Amino acid sequence: MATRFSQMRYRFMFSALILVAILTLIKQRSKLAGAFSSQAGVNLHGILQTTSKNLNECSSTRPPTGSNGAVNHLLQSIATTSNYFIDYPLPASEFAKMGKRLQVLRDWIEACQSLRHQITPEQANTLHNHIDDTVLASLPFLRNPTKPSASSISHLRESFRPESRGILIPTGQKTFRYACHLISNLRDALDSRLPIEVVYAGDSELPSSHRDFISSLGSEITTVDILQVFNDTTLDLQPGGWAIKTFAALGSQYEQVLVLDADAVLLQAPETILDRHQGEALSKSHVYNEGYAEECDSGLVVLDKSRLPILLGLMHACWQNTKEVRDAWTYVMGHGDKESWWFGFELSGAKYTFEDHYGGMLGSMDADNARVCSFTIAHFDEKDKLLWYNGSLLKNKLVNATEFDIPTHYMLDGVWEKGAAKKDMSCMKGGKLKEVSKEEREILRSSVEKAKDLDARMEHIVTSED
Repeated sequence: MATRFSQMRYRFMFSALILVAILTLIKQRSKLAGAFSSQAGVNLHGILQTTSKNLNECSSTRPPTGSNGAVNHLLQSIATTSNYFIDYPLPASEFAKMGKRLQVLRDWIEACQSLRHQITPEQANTLHNHIDDTVLASLPFLRNPTKPSASSISHLRESFRPESRGILIPTGQKTFRYACHLISNLRDALDSRLPIEVVYAGDSELPSSHRDFISSLGSEITTVDILQVFNDTTLDLQPGGWAIKTFAALGSQYEQVLVLDADAVLLQAPETILDRHQGEALSKSHVYNEGYAEECDSGLVVLDKSRLPILLGLMHACWQNTKEVRDAWTYVMGHGDKESWWFGFELSGAKYTFEDHYGGMLGSMDADNARVCSFTIAHFDEKDKLLWYNGSLLKNKLVNATEFDIPTHYMLDGVWEKGAAKKDMSCMKGGKLKEVSKEEREILRSSVEKAKDLDARMEHIVTSED
């Protein structure tokens, strides 16, 4: 298992010129709304190849064989390149060059591992210092605010419990209610016993009363203040928002993580999702090949951080979600953190996969039985069964905070008919129509009943903070 994303299929909102702008390193920004330029998708493959050829800031550093002189030459080469990286930090626009630098760092770390029996302790220490100095210069958020001596990539990797698995739910006061509903969906309706980390950014984002309530929902449910894990100087995570998600994944103690939006609803046990395999993704991308506007729905992401390329790709995604980069580029050209996961793994050379289908529609049939309409996006497994959907258990969380809904039908691979605004209903037609199974309806019914019970219990907490 490498990295797994959920996909969405939109021909609206932001243009797929996002990728062209980033991968060709265009300096001038443009507003990327409006119709898609088909030429951009056609040329993207060539752009990727050209970008790769033109970004050789230094040669790849593979482990040498032979004499100690070869090792000394390697160390000198690494020292020179490290100094260059530190002296010439990348501006916020250089997504592809950051990917190349992380690939070079991967070579250094692999060299360090391969040469551990061939180099002296002094040489090993020198190599580790070059790696750490370069990483911290490029990604200063890795400086541990509570343990300055533990501010290195090796300390970060050592903090992951080997072969451990866990669920991460980033949240704050605004999504606290949905996070509680999700925990009940996982624990009560799906009977998952995977440990859960609820991640927040400071006491103002999730007060102690909220954290205590979350901890009361079951065993192995912990809360983690991400500001105690990473230096927030370049992040500004406390206002809340999408940016916390990548850092929650990077800072988690679990080696294999399932990151969920607080308003996600699962129809299958999360254990089965963690067991899924990897595959090729870019060559099948509709953004890459056909000009769709968005590739990812990052409401569910699975990562195996024991794999070095995945870890470094995640670091690239985190860099994209730092305040300077997200304000100038990531969130200007894309919808929040969504595409940052894709760009991070693609540009740093890591293997990843998407689900087989783009997002579908889960809701109810219209009067003519020709369309499925709702306010949520559905996602499917390899057998076209419902896997999860976003938008919470509510029918329309933006309009009515008390009306729950149990959908009856879903459609995949159809044509979207988007509502005029986010709060408006969207529909899908012309796709594969299926009825929600009895088992799936029971999962949803149980989840809704538990959610109503939780709402009654948490009412004093929510209202006291309004």
